[in-house]
Order: sequence, then C-alpha cells, then structure tokens
Amino acid sequence: MEREHVFTVLDWFLLEGGEPSYETPQSEADEIKLAGGIYEIRFDEFEVYVGPSTNLHDGEMDVAALIRPALAFDPDAAQDLIRPLAESLPDGFVLEVQPTDNGRDDSSIWLVVRLPVAAFDGEYATTLRDFMDLARRIRHLLLS
Repeated sequence: MEREHVFTVLDWFLLEGGEPSYETPQSEADEIKLAGGIYEIRFDEFEVYVGPSTNLHDGEMDVAALIRPALAFDPDAAQDLIRPLAESLPDGFVLEVQPTDNGRDDSSIWLVVRLPVAAFDGEYATTLRDFMDLARRIRHLLLS
C-alpha cells in the first residue's frame, strides 16, 4: 500500500466533510502517525477507517465504515439479518459482522471495500462515492 494512495483516499474523505481523528501535519516534514497504519475519519453517521488490506495484499488497501457499532443481536443472528442486504451489494463491497467487546452479545456491522492500487488511475473516486452512498443506505435500513 503506497503512502500517496492512502493520503489520496484520506483527502477525498476530508473533502466530503469527514473529520480526521489523527493529527494533521502542519508541514510536509510532519507525518501522520497512527498505530498499525490505520486512519480514522469521522462522519456524523459513522466512522470510516483506511488501512492496509486485511487480505495482506500489498497492492490493496481496505476502506471500512462502522455502520452499526452495537446491534442487539448475536453475530449469527446479525449475519442472518443482513444476508439479503449483503447478497445485493455490488462486486467488491462486503458487509461483515463482528462481535462487540462490550460485555453483551451484540454485533457490529461493517461495510468494507478493498481498493487495488490499479484503481488510482481515476476510478477510486467513483468507488469511494459508491461506498459512502451504500454505507448511508445500509445504516438507514438497519435503523428503520
């Protein structure tokens, strides 16, 4: 994952109204540093995380939105609940269910897209726009 590609994605989210949860550099000599190379951008509806691919492919980065941090279903029930939604997603987008660590049997729902380095020839902006639209729609469906 190239550093310049990470900053391209972070800039896109900031221009869309996201607020960084990391310190922005004051000059080009400063670096943005965050544990594990994962960057968080906050929106009113959810947080977006940008970092290395969990598939461990050097030519990819993951962009993930925490759609629901604590859905009151255990992971299996949550998976059953979102299955129809997950099956209708465009190629490249994945809905994931993770158990929470809040001491209850809750689940968190994530929307994930993997961006290959090849996407930075111009199509990344369309993918990110689709990602944000999907994240908002899915969050609305899960809250209604």
